[in-house]
Amino acid sequence: MLPLYYGYLVFQLYLVFGIFFKVSISASAVFFSVIVFFIWTFMPILGYALAKLLGAKGENSPKILFAIGLIIGLVEQAWFYFNISIRDQSNISTFIVFLLFFAVAFISFPQKASTPLRSTTA
Repeated sequence: MLPLYYGYLVFQLYLVFGIFFKVSISASAVFFSVIVFFIWTFMPILGYALAKLLGAKGENSPKILFAIGLIIGLVEQAWFYFNISIRDQSNISTFIVFLLFFAVAFISFPQKASTPLRSTTA
């Protein structure tokens, strides 16, 4: 679950820190904003945890989960960028991301097959 969260978090951090560098706000406001940010970005990941509690059988490597987190973060920001969803509807978009993470728990992506080692003695 953590690699999925880290992938989502990396994409979101990029956007948030970009905003912090554009505006000047007090240190206490930045601290409060960061705390709220971590709580708010963790909420959609609870969809993955809920699915696993309900018995989801999807198994993916940490690298794949990290990539999925990045992709979901990108998709979330894309629908804001292309005005599919507006910032005033952030609760709806959080719920949609929750559902995407819920669905990821049921999906298994193919793992790269490892080849068995051959013996060099004849």
